[in-house]
Amino acid sequence: MGYSAKYDFIKKTVDFKGSISDSIKLNIVNYFNDSFKQYNLNWHSDLIIFTLLPFRNNQTIVIDFYDPGFGKVSKVYYSINKSEAIKNNNGDNIDCWVMEHDGSDPKFGNFIQRFWISKTTNEVLKEEDKTPNGFRYKLKIGVASEE
Repeated sequence: MGYSAKYDFIKKTVDFKGSISDSIKLNIVNYFNDSFKQYNLNWHSDLIIFTLLPFRNNQTIVIDFYDPGFGKVSKVYYSINKSEAIKNNNGDNIDCWVMEHDGSDPKFGNFIQRFWISKTTNEVLKEEDKTPNGFRYKLKIGVASEE
C-alpha cells in the first residue's frame, strides 16, 4: 500500500508513515473516530469472543466488529441452525453447534465462514473459510482433520 498506520486506542489517534492520499487518510481517521461512538469488538478476537456466546438452535447472533484500517464498524451476522459431531484425535465424537457467517459476495456461494463450537465447553474447535481459491481451515489441536 505504500504506507503504514499506527492506531492508539488510548489517545484516540492515528499516525501515518509513507505516502497516503489525504482522502484515504481522512476516511481512515473518520472510521477510527466513529468506532468510539458505539460498542464494538475487534474482528481479530472472534475465536475468543465466540466462546462467550450463549448458543441455541435457530438463532442469529449479531456482533459489531471493527478492524482498524479496513473500513467502518460493521454488523456481522452469524446463524446457528444445526448441530454436527466432529471427531477428536481419539475418534470420539464431540457434539457441536455449527455457526455460519453468510456471505454477501456471490463468488463465495452460500457461506463464507463456518465454525464448529463444542456444546459442552463452547470452544471453537474448527473453522472453515470459503475463499475464491478454495477453503482455509483452522483446527484446534486434538481435533481430527478428516471426519
